[in-house]
Amino acid sequence: MHVPGGKTGESPTFFRLIMTIASRTLFLIGISITASLFVNAQEAGTLMVDGIVTSAGKPVDGAEVKIFKDRGKLLYRTTNSSGKFRAKLELGAVYVISAGLPGSTTKTVNFITEVPSGRQQEAFNKQIEIDLNPLTADAKGKKKWEQSAGGVLYNESEGGFISVNYDLDEWKKQKELAAEHERLRKIEEEKERAEAEKRRQEAAARQKEEQAKRDAEQQLLLAAQEKEQARLDSIAAVQAIIAKEMEKRRLAAEQKKTEEDKLKDLVKAEQERKRAEAEKLARQQFITDSIANAKAEQIRFAAEEKARKEAEAQAIKKAGKERQKAVADSIANARVEQKRLLEEQKAQEKAREKAAADSVLNAKAEQKRQEEELKARQSAAQKAYSDSVATAKAAQERKEAEEQARLKAEEAAKVEAERKQREDEEKAKAKAEWEQKAKEEAERIAKIEEERKAQQEADKKAKEEKEKILAEKAEREKKEAERIAAETKAKQEEIVRKKEEAAKALYELRKNNSYKEETVKEDGKTTIITTVKIDGVQTIYKKLTHDWGGIFYYKNGADISDVLYLQELKNAKDQVNPDN
Repeated sequence: MHVPGGKTGESPTFFRLIMTIASRTLFLIGISITASLFVNAQEAGTLMVDGIVTSAGKPVDGAEVKIFKDRGKLLYRTTNSSGKFRAKLELGAVYVISAGLPGSTTKTVNFITEVPSGRQQEAFNKQIEIDLNPLTADAKGKKKWEQSAGGVLYNESEGGFISVNYDLDEWKKQKELAAEHERLRKIEEEKERAEAEKRRQEAAARQKEEQAKRDAEQQLLLAAQEKEQARLDSIAAVQAIIAKEMEKRRLAAEQKKTEEDKLKDLVKAEQERKRAEAEKLARQQFITDSIANAKAEQIRFAAEEKARKEAEAQAIKKAGKERQKAVADSIANARVEQKRLLEEQKAQEKAREKAAADSVLNAKAEQKRQEEELKARQSAAQKAYSDSVATAKAAQERKEAEEQARLKAEEAAKVEAERKQREDEEKAKAKAEWEQKAKEEAERIAKIEEERKAQQEADKKAKEEKEKILAEKAEREKKEAERIAAETKAKQEEIVRKKEEAAKALYELRKNNSYKEETVKEDGKTTIITTVKIDGVQTIYKKLTHDWGGIFYYKNGADISDVLYLQELKNAKDQVNPDN
């Protein structure tokens, strides 16, 4: 096997060298991939900027990108063949990213990476495009080394970062000025609210005082009404006691009269009962006598009939047979007569029995009549008693009503006199109070009018003072605005001057940029040493070529890839002054 620059018989050493080179290469590739992944990984609390640099609408390869952080270090980036670059910015900071090429105006983009507190640990992305223009001069012949390309800031409505076409420094100043104006406006509003609150409290205090007066007057009126009601209740209680005593006396008199009337009625009823009992006994005696007379008459008639029969028997016995016929006839006649007499006797007995029955009936009718008459007399007596009681009661009630009416009339007259006297006193008191209130009201109205005039005068003075303050404030704000405008203009001019000075300094630095190559050949290797000085920074690149074919690249003594070596040297050549 033939190895360039090597010797025959050294194959194992050669292979070991090849393996060493391969392992180193793989290690460097791994480191490069890991670094690439690390760079590409999006971290929390950062803004990843994906930028593209163009010129006349076309991507610019190898453009230098500088990243300035406020109170931080300066970082460099170089665009790739597609004109793209990437930068990771921390949130809550201010950055300036500039891009430029030799012979073109450097473009700057301001970044304000402040976000709301709730999103400070999130990751954001933003794409920007920086279009470079050829280097031009103004009317005075000054070259425009640098030009603003707008800015990027967080927008809450969009929820992310947006690009704006104005200078963020000027925007921050305007924002601060607006915040100051808002603060002054709030102070003025707070002062006006305090004055309005003071006036409201004073009005509320006056209203509360007037309400307290009205409440006190209402309390006095209620006390007077309660006192009058207590007096009327006392009079009503006395009248109720008098009426109760009179009713008690009336009931006692009625009860006494009722007992006397009951006693009279009992005596009268007892007398009537005795008379009725006597009449009943008399009727019973009359009936007994009638029955006894009837029985005596019947006994007499029987005795007469017996005596007649005995006489007839004796006559017949004495007259003999001759006279038997006559006697018989006589007997027959006697019998006829006897029969007639018997019939008459029977008729008489029937008449007597009928008379006795009629007498009994008459006695019973009389007794019934007497009983009905007694009942009628008792009813008449009871009615007379009831009428008497009703009349006496009506008379008593009329008398009591007249007495009560008289007492009520006297009491009413007394009450009316007291009411009239009280009414006259109250009228006089009310008149005096009304006059006093009218006087107080007039004084209060006069006082209110004076206070109103004083308030109007105070309001007028306050208004004049306010207008004066507002005028002074407007004048101060005008002067402040003019001062701020002057300061802003001066600062802008200072910024422009500093930028021009920085551009000139950069140009001067770039005038001194140098690019120097030196080839050093040693035993078995060739070293190309390239010394690059850009903007005062010197970088030494080395390309070490071994005779056996191995090639290694170094930057300031550190290993780098061939791609990075060639790219950085190309960029260095582009930035070096052609005169050097």
